[in-house]
Amino acid sequence: MIRMKPRSASKIDPSRISSQRPIDEYSNDSIQKIAVLFTDIVGSTKFFKSKGDLAGREMLQQHQDIASRCVTEHGGAVVKILGDSVMAYFVNAKEALKSAIKIQQQLQIHNRHKDPQNQIHIRIGVHFGDGIIEHKDIFGNVVNTAAKLTPLVERDQIYISKEVYELVHDLTFVRFEMVDLSGKKDAPKGLTIYRVTWEETVKFDPLMKTLLYFKPVWNIAKDDFDNTWNHLLAEKDNVWGDIIEKESILSDKSVILIVNKALSALSIAKGVIEFIRKSPGYEKDPLILPIQIIIDLGAYLKADRIVTQGLEVNWEEVDPGEIYVSSLVYKLIQHEYPLDVVPDSDTIQPKSFYKLISEPDRAKSGLYLFSYQKALIQGNNPPCYYCGDKKHFTTNCPSKHLPQITRALEELGYFSFDTIDRLFFNYIAEGRPDLESSGKGPEEIETDKSAQLACYGFYELKRHLQLRFFTNIWSATSENWNKIKETSTEEDKGGFLWIALDCLRVSNLAKAEALLKSSLEKYPKDYRPYCAIGFLNVEKNEFLAAEHYFDKALDYAATEPQKIFLLLLLCRLYDIHDRPFKAEEKIREILLINPFCEEAKYQDIIFKFKGEKESEALHRLIKLIQQNRQFYINALIDPELAQFSEIIHPKLKSLFDQAKDDAEGVPNKTENDLSKLEQLMGEQEIKEAQSLQLKLRKLSKADSYFAYQDIIHYGESILAIGHRNIQEQRGNLLEALYELENRAEKYLALISNYPYQNLIGTPYQQLNLIQAKIHQTRVMAQSNVPEEFREAVARPGELSAELDQIESKLKGLGAVQVAAVFFARFLKESLVLQSAIVFFAIIIFPITIYYLNFLLPTLGIPTIVNIWSYQKLILIGGGISALLFAVLRTIKNMNQKQG
Repeated sequence: MIRMKPRSASKIDPSRISSQRPIDEYSNDSIQKIAVLFTDIVGSTKFFKSKGDLAGREMLQQHQDIASRCVTEHGGAVVKILGDSVMAYFVNAKEALKSAIKIQQQLQIHNRHKDPQNQIHIRIGVHFGDGIIEHKDIFGNVVNTAAKLTPLVERDQIYISKEVYELVHDLTFVRFEMVDLSGKKDAPKGLTIYRVTWEETVKFDPLMKTLLYFKPVWNIAKDDFDNTWNHLLAEKDNVWGDIIEKESILSDKSVILIVNKALSALSIAKGVIEFIRKSPGYEKDPLILPIQIIIDLGAYLKADRIVTQGLEVNWEEVDPGEIYVSSLVYKLIQHEYPLDVVPDSDTIQPKSFYKLISEPDRAKSGLYLFSYQKALIQGNNPPCYYCGDKKHFTTNCPSKHLPQITRALEELGYFSFDTIDRLFFNYIAEGRPDLESSGKGPEEIETDKSAQLACYGFYELKRHLQLRFFTNIWSATSENWNKIKETSTEEDKGGFLWIALDCLRVSNLAKAEALLKSSLEKYPKDYRPYCAIGFLNVEKNEFLAAEHYFDKALDYAATEPQKIFLLLLLCRLYDIHDRPFKAEEKIREILLINPFCEEAKYQDIIFKFKGEKESEALHRLIKLIQQNRQFYINALIDPELAQFSEIIHPKLKSLFDQAKDDAEGVPNKTENDLSKLEQLMGEQEIKEAQSLQLKLRKLSKADSYFAYQDIIHYGESILAIGHRNIQEQRGNLLEALYELENRAEKYLALISNYPYQNLIGTPYQQLNLIQAKIHQTRVMAQSNVPEEFREAVARPGELSAELDQIESKLKGLGAVQVAAVFFARFLKESLVLQSAIVFFAIIIFPITIYYLNFLLPTLGIPTIVNIWSYQKLILIGGGISALLFAVLRTIKNMNQKQG
């Protein structure tokens, strides 16, 4: 392998870097005063030999990176990398020297922690004179002289020519010493050189220039804005004149200016805005100026050329017609000219760009909440039947490819006015790409969810007039219009009629027409083929035919929603063909069928605005918004209401402010109330309330109408959950106390009727105490003090346990009573029976035996002797039998009594 050695520093060859033509062959216009700077590494050949190619190349790259960065910071341009040398040029000699000093300072820092053999040491030479800048290269004697000067420089030193010295000698903290060239054989004749020294602590700020950037937004501009912009460029000398240093006009006609002062840039920006506002077509339109403006401070001028590589702007966040300043410009101007900006300036983490607020902005902010109502539909074509846009024909309307239900308007309601403005600006500024997709739906080409939302939101305004809504109502049997609106029916219905509808969707009109004629012959009394043929004629721009078939479809419509749909289609047909009386007549017919149809009410409001009944229309619009908040977004962005935005938007702002005021403090109040209620609520209810509280907190970060409404709703719901749960607990508690009180009264009744009062002292006292506790608990149940309520909830269990103990005692006392009664009755029964047996054995039996003994001998039976033995048997057996009989009789009698 052949090793490529770096060229020695002492061998810079001016012939390799000089012009192929003498400088006097160039015109005076192409010759410019420039400062040329060369760096050259000392000992690079030795470094390559000792460290090898890889380490050598890494060393060269480190040198190039440090030198290039310092050159760029001071407005220079690196022209060539010549092995171990860097060649750069500057328009300003002072900046060239500052750059040279900074390069040496940075290399000192680099070398500080390096071994001597790994350090980088360079020499720098700077010369100033006439040069030629051509094709990103420089030529001329100034280059040759700088190249010859550099090898004379000592290690870690900077030499400058006399021409440079005369321009930089007043630099502070820098000293100059003339170099004696008498011993230098290679020194150019007649060249005076100075060695530069500097204080170690000296620091030079980068060369910062004020950049003013005007970017036209052609897609939101009116058709004649090109003439306005060309007129501005033609009059530029009068608009910004000689207060700029440099000007660049890009291929899209954007204008970039380098301005002397930031305040001058601000003055120019305001002048351009004023120029456009006075132009035809914009003097009466206070909303949109199709131009984005930013002012920044940075190293944007390099070797007398404007470079914007370091400019980082998210143009999607730059509102047209407004002036945006970077945080650096804001700080610079603020000291001389106080500015109001949004968002509020943050000195800790400054935002990239701030939007200036002017007095007209303040006045405008109360009148206009959305800027692009007119821009949404401007174009050169007739208005599209499906959406009203003039950028495309009806047959190419992207609404035909949207999902049946997008809920885009509902989602937009959760965005702030500024965000909605920006979403639609980006959608329009990007050329509404879906409009150019020739049948492709926005979902096929969108790359950003928010851009899709703006697109869907626009087409959602007239969804009820579009082909996709026909599929919703296709064969629906429901009489509920709102239910049908919310029902998606994406499945294929099948049949030639459905295929014809799909052909309409993809704008295959010829095939659709053939299929529809066949369907009409097959189903002559079905409203659907008539309606589809009506759509076909709409797309063919055959107004009278479309009217005829929609009317026929109306004749065969069976359900209320079908009739409403067809009347809306006819209304739209009359409206875009300038037949307002017929259009209004169809709306009245709808309201007779269904007075609550919101789409008809909204269209009626639009007609009233156009009919100069603005007060009545505004009143009805606000009422409709209060019934269905989605119409807040309709009223905000609908192009049909653009000419009345000066009337409508302040009212919308009033509704917004009211919702914001009502929602203010709700999150904190709800959180505080919930923290108290949580101590009284059940676990499931706490989880439910906390889930709502989390949603509420999230919504509180969104500055939007829907969010504020939801905050109020969720706040009320959270408190309702807590209070409902507490009421349930309170009801259950009172019911439990009622049952406990009944038990206590029952036990007291038992005690009062107990025959042995000397045995009931303790249970009686306990029952009285329990009744007192029940009364106290009933009072505590009404308390809102968490501790008292929790104690009250826990009381029924404790009281029930106490009553269980008393019940056990009462059962014992009852057993004692039963035993006493049993024993008494047993004694009574037993005494009677025993008395009878004794009477029989002692009296009756002996008498009976006495007389019987007279009779027995006659019968041949021996007489009974020893009567006492028989008497004993009667007494013993009878006594036992009497006892058993007494027990049985007592048990029977007690059971009968209990029964």
